[in-house]
Amino acid sequence: MLRIIPVAGLAVTSNAGFEELARRLSTIENTGAWVQVVSSWDVLLDEGVGEVVDAFYDYNLNLASLKFEYTSGFNADGFEKIALIADESAGRTVIIAKPGWIPEEDFEQIYDVAATYKVKVLLEPSSMEECKRVYDLIKRFIGGVLGLSLTEEDYPSTEYFTGVLKNYLQITKNLNISNYENGRPAPLLIPSDYNNPKLLRFLLKQNFEGFLTLFYGKSSVDDLWLFKQLLTIREHLASLEEKED
Repeated sequence: MLRIIPVAGLAVTSNAGFEELARRLSTIENTGAWVQVVSSWDVLLDEGVGEVVDAFYDYNLNLASLKFEYTSGFNADGFEKIALIADESAGRTVIIAKPGWIPEEDFEQIYDVAATYKVKVLLEPSSMEECKRVYDLIKRFIGGVLGLSLTEEDYPSTEYFTGVLKNYLQITKNLNISNYENGRPAPLLIPSDYNNPKLLRFLLKQNFEGFLTLFYGKSSVDDLWLFKQLLTIREHLASLEEKED
């Protein structure tokens, strides 16, 4: 298996969206692809385990992670339900975006639930300042249960992003990448606003291991186009890793 696992990030913003997810996944049936489900706290709480994971088993696909933004309505019981879904997934990972102002007591609840179900929780700050605060909190907890997820498009360039990443690479287990040209989504491996070939070489040199999630947060993209990008990235990484060996 690749040390760096390419993942397609799919937004599912409503309960009806989960009903539609099976159809979306059917277009990559039996490819063994990895997928991140990007949703919200409220929507995920309304879904049962089977409603989220069954389609992945049916189509021979892998659910890498569940992602939602931290909300003031957060509570341990609700998070346990989301952890139960992650427990039945291939990636066993929950990503919490915008965690900068999570109270320490909520961090403790997140840690306790994650440790109980043996799932990984990655906190996804959106700025250098937020990253520093979250990193300081993570360091207080042992066992490797908590980690970081970082997003390329939160930073102005790939060079800036790798500069930030160097400080946190050891506990970073997911990276979200994208690319734009003139404000529109662009292919990932053609340098434009971001230079992803350079990023991939950096990650391999630094022996990064984790998920590399393709997600365009600033603009929606067609699923089929995204899946083609996923296959391209997967082939490119396999070629780079083969050359390293």
